[in-house]
Amino acid sequence: MSNIVKIEKKIREFVTNTAGIDGVVLATSEGLEMASYFKSSISGEDVAAMGVALLSVSQKISMALGRGEFEKAMTFASNGSVVIMNVGEEAVLICVNSKDIKLGLLLYELSRFNKELRELLSE
Repeated sequence: MSNIVKIEKKIREFVTNTAGIDGVVLATSEGLEMASYFKSSISGEDVAAMGVALLSVSQKISMALGRGEFEKAMTFASNGSVVIMNVGEEAVLICVNSKDIKLGLLLYELSRFNKELRELLSE
């Protein structure tokens, strides 16, 4: 089984088994979709491009304000949130969430999932 197939399977399991997550995209640092799964008709390709644009701005803000190396960005809206984080040097994880998600649990699960993705990407 190729790594991308394994990653797609892991993403599907993660979204399906984690309450409050509407979908996840793993993208290249250039904004190209590598793998994704959404419970609705959201476009992984669109989310990848928009997410990496936000990532770029967030990284610049972190550096300009002397806050150190970027870790994650979170955007909150009336119907949910989006969390963006690096997965190693070449990939970005973008997680789209419902408004009822418990933030602490989400961040814990994303941290754990990020480690799994890093391992699969390094194989």
